[in-house]
Amino acid sequence: MTGNAVSIKGTQDGLVILIDPSIEYEEIKKNLLLKMESAKGFFRGAKFAVYENQTATTGHYEELEDICRRYGLVPSQEVSWPPAVSKDCVQPRKSISSSGSSPASLPVRRASLSTALPGEKAMLINKTLRSGQIVVTPDSLVILGDVHAGSEIAAGGSVLISGSCYGTVQAGLSGDDKALVLALQFSPVRLMIGGLQADNSLFDRNIKGPLVACLHKGKIIVKKQQ
Repeated sequence: MTGNAVSIKGTQDGLVILIDPSIEYEEIKKNLLLKMESAKGFFRGAKFAVYENQTATTGHYEELEDICRRYGLVPSQEVSWPPAVSKDCVQPRKSISSSGSSPASLPVRRASLSTALPGEKAMLINKTLRSGQIVVTPDSLVILGDVHAGSEIAAGGSVLISGSCYGTVQAGLSGDDKALVLALQFSPVRLMIGGLQADNSLFDRNIKGPLVACLHKGKIIVKKQQ
């Protein structure tokens, strides 16, 4: 039940922390702390609000808000749930890196498949990520380019890179143990899936892809995409 206690959703106004009030409160706190810790500061500076996922109404959860504050999130009454219809084109929320510097703003396009078709929401970035650029999304992430060393990306779902992966990548931030990272070549500074960090000995620049990093029996493996 732990994976369903807390889920993090992104809206154009900020992050929504959705909790399941049918689960014991201590379990909710534990799950929220786990998600905040696994994010490693990637949500820092983001506006947020806590909602119950069954009633779509706010509750009195000052302790949960305090947990989010400790990890750099900012409570805001502007964040509502369900969210308003978002625009086709949005700018990514400014995130603060561990060094305190603001990343460069990137042009992005948010796309989602029709509800009549199988699939999931994804953020699309139609360019290479350079050193110092940071992208965070609660959805999956598609990058049409390379991810250079010094850049950082974090996604609630999977990460698909059409080029080489040399930066810091986190997939499955929302606790999705089925998330994966796909790239044509792997040599990342750090790669994490669902809170687990990969052993960098798995990666060899001489091995050409497409390659997939995923969780298997409690550890990250890298294999050829079929």
